[in-house]
Amino acid sequence: MLQNKNINSRYFLFAALLGILVFIVFIFFNSIPTRIHQGQQGIAAIQLLDAIRHPLLAIEKSDLKTHQASSQTHPDQLSINENIIVARSLIKRYQEASRYNPLLAENVDALAILIRDWIHAKLNHPGNHKSLSSMPQHLAENHLRLLQALTLLAEGEMPTHHDIEQGQIAEHQLQWGGIILVSYLLLLIILFQRFRQREMRLAYQAVKYAQTKLQQRENHLALTLNSIGDAVIATDAQGRVMQINPVAEKLTGWQQNEAHGLPLPEIFRIVNARSREPVDNPVEKVLSSGKVVGLANHTVLIAKDDHEYQIADSGAPIIDEKGEVFGVILVFRDVSKEYQQQETLSKSQFNLAEAQKIAHIGNWELDLVSNTLKWSDEIFRIFEIDPGKFTPTYDRFIDSIHPDDRNMVNQAYSDSLEHKTAYNITHRLLMKDGRIKYVNECCKTDFDDNGQALRSIGVIQDLTKQKKIEHEKFKAASEWKQAMDSINDAIYLIDLDDRVIRANKIFYQLTGLKPEQVIGQDISKIMHPEGEPVPCPVCLARKAREDSLLVLEANHPDNPAGCPIEIMLRVIRNKDGAPISILMRVRDLSQQREIEDKLRQQQDYLEKEVEKRTADLNLINKELESFSYSISHDLRAPLRAINGFSVALKEDYADSLDETANNYLERISAGANRMTTLVDNLLMLSRINRQELKRNPCNLSNIANEIQQQLTEQLPSNNLQWKIQEQLKTSCDENLIHIALENMLSNAVKYSSKNKHAVIEFGCQQQDGKTVFYIRDNGVGFDMQYADKLFSAFQRLHGNEFEGTGIGLATVQRIIHRHGGKIWPEAKVDKGTTFYFTLE
Repeated sequence: MLQNKNINSRYFLFAALLGILVFIVFIFFNSIPTRIHQGQQGIAAIQLLDAIRHPLLAIEKSDLKTHQASSQTHPDQLSINENIIVARSLIKRYQEASRYNPLLAENVDALAILIRDWIHAKLNHPGNHKSLSSMPQHLAENHLRLLQALTLLAEGEMPTHHDIEQGQIAEHQLQWGGIILVSYLLLLIILFQRFRQREMRLAYQAVKYAQTKLQQRENHLALTLNSIGDAVIATDAQGRVMQINPVAEKLTGWQQNEAHGLPLPEIFRIVNARSREPVDNPVEKVLSSGKVVGLANHTVLIAKDDHEYQIADSGAPIIDEKGEVFGVILVFRDVSKEYQQQETLSKSQFNLAEAQKIAHIGNWELDLVSNTLKWSDEIFRIFEIDPGKFTPTYDRFIDSIHPDDRNMVNQAYSDSLEHKTAYNITHRLLMKDGRIKYVNECCKTDFDDNGQALRSIGVIQDLTKQKKIEHEKFKAASEWKQAMDSINDAIYLIDLDDRVIRANKIFYQLTGLKPEQVIGQDISKIMHPEGEPVPCPVCLARKAREDSLLVLEANHPDNPAGCPIEIMLRVIRNKDGAPISILMRVRDLSQQREIEDKLRQQQDYLEKEVEKRTADLNLINKELESFSYSISHDLRAPLRAINGFSVALKEDYADSLDETANNYLERISAGANRMTTLVDNLLMLSRINRQELKRNPCNLSNIANEIQQQLTEQLPSNNLQWKIQEQLKTSCDENLIHIALENMLSNAVKYSSKNKHAVIEFGCQQQDGKTVFYIRDNGVGFDMQYADKLFSAFQRLHGNEFEGTGIGLATVQRIIHRHGGKIWPEAKVDKGTTFYFTLE
């Protein structure tokens, strides 16, 4: 209706414009504007023409008056001149006004010339006659020119009056044309109003009809929405709920009157089923994109009562005739059952895929009608092929098989098609890097009623690991057989049912049986073919499932060898400690018995030798004690005498002796003192071996502090720093350990004396679960390649720049060894030395 209204309006507008156009064409076709303009110009020209006559007649009148008067100048001469000026001015204006009409312009130009000549004549021959009869000839000419001018003026009026008349006619035409145009437009307006009124009535009737239809349509739509099995929600362009059907009311829990006008998210709450995160409002997506939008999988609708439904939905825009979105229709349905079924199917598929992955079994299907081959994911993994870069075909499958097995596989498949039977074969695959895989393939083909092959289905299992295990088992069995056969003892392995699993060559030699008579047989029947007369100790131990070592003499009733034997029983258990088999070893003791007899004889001989050597050693020890006593008493006396007399000589005769003699005396005294110290050290070293070891709880830190105080008093030094760890306790002989620590600490002080910042440490640390003590200095150190000489008596790694006898570390080592410990050094030249020792 609106379109028809616009068309009618355009028609009336076109008619009005057409009338105006006809009016304009009529005006310009009849030259009405030009004619009106020329008429107006003619009126102006007539007015100028009438104006020109007055000054011309005035001039002529003045001239006649002049001739009638005396010959003297008449006062009217001034009036003539003024009229001439006026006439000239009017003539000029008349010429300009006559330019619109060429004919008139020509007459006016001629008139202007005549008037100009007439005026010129008037000015050059002023009148001085008494009467007209006595006028000279030139005056007559002037009158003639005036008459001609007036005649031309009269002739000029004719075209001018014609133009005026045409202009008046044109004005009348313009007036009547305007009246007609106005009347025409008024008529059009009246007609347009009548048409508008009619259209308004029709439009009103159309609106009423449309309202009725719309109501019917809404009722039909409502019935349709209520009849739809899916839930439907309709919104406006702002996402507010406008319509909701009963299914949607049931799922959301909201009634139509409650939900109307509410924002959709308030009644349509959706979350992700797995993450429980809110899902974006689908209506907003539709309104922003203008396209159909669907929900992602795993979407849950939370109803008003918090009941949850698994749903699937889609939202579509409602678009008007202009292509603009003015609402959204949202359709969704409860897919909880379908979702559960899909989840169950997905889990089944996943479990199948995982089972195939675990079992290394893949399935395939070949459609023989369309010649398409489908592989499961596991087959791609078995063949080590990327599914995204490979389309499986039968030819490509054959190319993946080892060249030596391709004919066999082809033949097996061809025979299955020809004989309509399934096949089961094992063949190899050749990988790109040259590796070989073993697979087992089973295939079955379906046929139609005419015997035409439709499709082939099959499975492929990766047997590479099984083949490797079989190879390893064969290798292990071969190695076990070779190893066991190389042993001179009879060895056999039985299961928990007492059946023989394996046996070596010596076992068969011992029993005189063959492998087929042994493997899988009851060991009791092999060892006791006539029955067990008395309880066999070997059988009892075997049934007890305990490790045992039995010796059966040659005359034992359960000894089948006839010679003394040793039977070892070892129960083999799994990681949980449960027995799984029993290993038996039978050893011939005949040779061992001979060796034992010889060893026993040798032992008796050695015991006698030990008793004899012990007696000799005791005698030697007594002689050593006597020697030590002699040294301590007999050797010290002359040493004291030598030292005493040398000191006396030096004190009494130092002034009478020269420097060389005094030096000799000092050297004698020093040598005697050194010899005394050496004797004392040797005696101490000998006493350490004989002294009884008395272990008691001891604080080594206190002992080290005492030794530090003594050494500090004997050798005062400002550049020496002590670091003694507190509470170093252990069980030891305090006197002996005091001697050992004193030797090691004094050595540390001595060999660090040349260091400006000497540091001596005593502490302990844990190594391999044992307490290890250490004494560390930053002195001169030594080369570790000579460390094996360090603890030998009289061995020194430094020259005379450091005092010493070479007995101290030997004494320390014997003390440590007597405690059951050990001592070892670590050193670097000019980097210091560390002595580590244990006391257990």
